[in-house]
Amino acid sequence: MRRIKIIFIFSFLMLLVTNITCSSEDPSYTEKDVPVIRNAGMEDGSVTLRFYESMPNVAYISAADFLDMWIPGAVMQTEQTEPGVYELTSPTGKAVVNTRDDSFFSEDFTAFTNLMGLVQEGMSNTYYDGMPFVKFVSIESEPVSVPTTFDFKAYDIDLFGEENAVYFPFALISDMYSDLFYHHAGFNGEKVVMNYSNFDMFLDTIDPAYVTSLLREERPEDLAAFTYKELCFVLDHFYGRPGREPINASMSENGLDKALDSYGDAGAMIKKFLQSTDLAEYYAGFSCLNWLFYDGGHTGLNIMNLNGIAFSDNIDELNTEYAELMTKMENLFPEIFAEKKTNIAYFSDLNGLKSLRNQSYGSDETYVKAGDTAVCVFDSFNDRNQEAWDAYYAGKWPLPTIENTGGDAMVIFLDALYKAQEDPDVRNLVIDISTNLGGSADVVMAMVSLITGRSEISYENALTGQRVIVSYAVDRNFDGVFDDKDAEVRFDLNFAVLTSRISFSCANLFSSIMHDSGILLLGERSGGGACAVSVMNTADGYDFLSSSWRMRLTNEAGEIIDSGIPVDVDLANHGKRIEVLVYGYDQYGNPRKEPYVMDDYRSFYDIETLSRIVSEAYTVPIELIPAVN
Repeated sequence: MRRIKIIFIFSFLMLLVTNITCSSEDPSYTEKDVPVIRNAGMEDGSVTLRFYESMPNVAYISAADFLDMWIPGAVMQTEQTEPGVYELTSPTGKAVVNTRDDSFFSEDFTAFTNLMGLVQEGMSNTYYDGMPFVKFVSIESEPVSVPTTFDFKAYDIDLFGEENAVYFPFALISDMYSDLFYHHAGFNGEKVVMNYSNFDMFLDTIDPAYVTSLLREERPEDLAAFTYKELCFVLDHFYGRPGREPINASMSENGLDKALDSYGDAGAMIKKFLQSTDLAEYYAGFSCLNWLFYDGGHTGLNIMNLNGIAFSDNIDELNTEYAELMTKMENLFPEIFAEKKTNIAYFSDLNGLKSLRNQSYGSDETYVKAGDTAVCVFDSFNDRNQEAWDAYYAGKWPLPTIENTGGDAMVIFLDALYKAQEDPDVRNLVIDISTNLGGSADVVMAMVSLITGRSEISYENALTGQRVIVSYAVDRNFDGVFDDKDAEVRFDLNFAVLTSRISFSCANLFSSIMHDSGILLLGERSGGGACAVSVMNTADGYDFLSSSWRMRLTNEAGEIIDSGIPVDVDLANHGKRIEVLVYGYDQYGNPRKEPYVMDDYRSFYDIETLSRIVSEAYTVPIELIPAVN
């Protein structure tokens, strides 16, 4: 009898343990089919989301459904290998998910989350904008792969599983897959909006109605709490950390949550606001966090501005509350907002440089010549007429030129390059990117290839520490075909690049590759910017920009280039200040010219000076060239 009782008790305990395990793996939930809006702005099918009883306002999705949503027909196989442990196999990689301890493991997380095959078949998970004159060729990583483990339990983030499916929070898996082509998706409580286009960054651009349901004055408590946890995980793991952001040191050592504690009362208030159910406080918390992560412009956590949201007239009270909170925060903790003044001065200097250049060259000139030297001017690598270039490569449009297309960056550069090459007087071509804020690496690759014959980008993976070199092919003769004839293209010119502290992001990348290639750099040290950009999405549906872990740019020596690229000949005169007229705005928002005092950059736009320096640089050692100032 005693033995029977022992067996009964043992069986009861086993049943109890089994029930406990099952309850964590099979909790109560509801499911909802929601419409899916893709980049055309039109509804395109639906997807099933889950809402668990413990967090009724937090959307979950199965990994298989998420992949199928991005690549219809793509299959992610899910196999339960033991209770609570699942092996996920996608067309590009594998992962193991343990829902008992809420962990994730992949031998190659970069491959597992590869959506870039949507852009170019067979492409690796790296940078590519899709310009047709550039084509991905190969990628070399050292080491080839690095195992990656995520401990979601440390962030109190639950994963759920059943026999043939694993469920992730929708925002979390979307952020895991967010890449350098701006692939990302958001759920606003009513529908899923997805971005497939490198030209669209924010979901309200795809669907203007997307933001409507986000403007709710009260946030559900469970969603507010979870949004903060997911944000901490994402910034701890997927922020590229170029190095200049004020929070860098404490963040690298402790993670976001504890890093905010190091800011005392200010950090405590930011944490409180980020988890608040009050929408105005939430916005204020994000705005404060934005300045702690200020890294020159690649990261933008001010969700109100970046998501295209402006408080409308029917919620003036919320608008006023937000403004009051921001004023209070700035007055109480001015050190957090110190970068604001630097940022404002940056754009004033940008306008000042443009004003000085226009005085020398004429307004908005893209090609100027004096004697044996020509200057090519373009202010962005991101001015791209994708439609015209795609039409040309499809045989439906002539080669884009300024006359038939307008002046995108590649057209402007080719126009200058061909004019300089065909002009018997011109020996030197200076590429002026002194007011260039960056843009497309595809355009950089094409220009670099035409000048140097090279077409590679060096970077490191901030999550795994891998050193990476990506090679591209460039249609260097722009005949619409990638072939051996491209290698025959040559330009008999002395090239130089003019940079300033305004030259940022891809302008910094261009300067770095030119420097490594031995091309003359003039002006002053470039403005840095080491990371490519990803678009992330909070659990409550807001977009934000983040310097991406997937690409932290380096020079050939493997050094991060966020501090900028030194010049061979410094033209800056920081000991002299001059007054220039720059565009500002009056109280009604009307543009007007205002006086602005800045460093004297007039030598940057003196072609005679540039001509002398470039000509001498190609005939005598640079150190023997006389100083400008």
